Amino acid sequence: MSKKVAFHTLGCKLNFSETSTIARQTEDLGFERVPFEEVADMYVINTCSVTENADQRFKTIVRQAHKRNPKAYLAAIGCYAQLKPEELAAVDGVDLVLGATEKFKLPQYLKELLERYPDAEAKAEANPEGLGEYHSCGIEEVDSYQGGYSIGDRTRAFLKVQDGCDYKCTYCTIPLARGISRSDTLESVLAKAKEIADKGVPEIVLTGVNIGDYGKGEFGNKRHEHTFQQLVEALDEQEGISRLRISSIEPNLLSDETISFVAQSKRFVPHFHVPLQSGSDTILKKMKRRYLSPLYRNRVAHIKTAMPDACIGVDVIVGFPGETDESVLDSLRVARELNRMHPGFTTPIFFFKPYPGSKITQDVVAQGYKLPQTIEEWADFDYIGSSGPWVSPEKYRMVERFKFYNKLAGRQQKWYTAPLQWFAGLRCDALF
Repeated sequence: MSKKVAFHTLGCKLNFSETSTIARQTEDLGFERVPFEEVADMYVINTCSVTENADQRFKTIVRQAHKRNPKAYLAAIGCYAQLKPEELAAVDGVDLVLGATEKFKLPQYLKELLERYPDAEAKAEANPEGLGEYHSCGIEEVDSYQGGYSIGDRTRAFLKVQDGCDYKCTYCTIPLARGISRSDTLESVLAKAKEIADKGVPEIVLTGVNIGDYGKGEFGNKRHEHTFQQLVEALDEQEGISRLRISSIEPNLLSDETISFVAQSKRFVPHFHVPLQSGSDTILKKMKRRYLSPLYRNRVAHIKTAMPDACIGVDVIVGFPGETDESVLDSLRVARELNRMHPGFTTPIFFFKPYPGSKITQDVVAQGYKLPQTIEEWADFDYIGSSGPWVSPEKYRMVERFKFYNKLAGRQQKWYTAPLQWFAGLRCDALF
């Protein structure tokens, strides 16, 4: 009888794409895939490093899996597994942790695990301490590309076209979890799109870490053999595809040419997710984003001119170190301007979160400081790092702003997301 394996995915569309690809590989090796809510011999969790309370969510899911089958094996793969392999391997019930490159060899690792420990008793005898094994190479060694797509889990298919990122945003750990920017070949992407279309899936969503950088590393080097524009043009000509959608793309990489092309394309839907992060140029510079607010406004204006009914998604971070009253107002002004152009679109507002390993938190740790964990601790923190001052001099005002945000969001002193429509509608006199 074949062993049953179940998968659970945390995080982004790219993770869903990779989970589905790896799951098909396990089936090809003779495993039977079952829903995660059912009893299985092996449970696999594809982890996320930016999901709120990622460690606690992971432990909760592990407990749920072992409640269904206490004798099951459990593997952790993905971004959090690359960043914190030893930490995840030490979680009670975890048997195997695979990093950014190793996760694509999951079927082989599972097979070897079963050969060494055919049952729970053999596993307990060989590993009385209950510590999981982990396989995770240094992120600088992650330079090969593994393509894939999700299918069968949703009405849409997530087609992976790119992985990794060469940007150095100070709040982000994704480059540490996924490595350098690299791309699938154009020929391979078109072939996978045809496979998806032949299965009758009505919509394909292009996904990656930084898809606007598509083409870099296509043939194992840093050159762009093809561009993102060439990719969308080629896909638009692919027969059998009903709809195509672009997932999140950096504003500096969303060209006017691409916007104009989508406006008259045969298959691309008029939808863009373009992260803003802040309407303050000062904060954008501290974040080391590769654009300023005028460029962002220009991109949105071009979209709305070319496609008046287009949907535009936006991400905004509040509470970033160095935030002042004026920088908050800058973000509010941009939010209101966007809301007037396209009323009612709901997009996440995130509190800044100090991800361990990001440039801005490394500055703190390198100087021997303890990393603040709560809103009040961040607001009271005086450290001056290479990115500039952590907070504005009016620290008490930052705390009051955070409390006000939380009151509106209905939560107390936690990181949260909230829709852009209420952020755009805040009264400045109520804020300050």
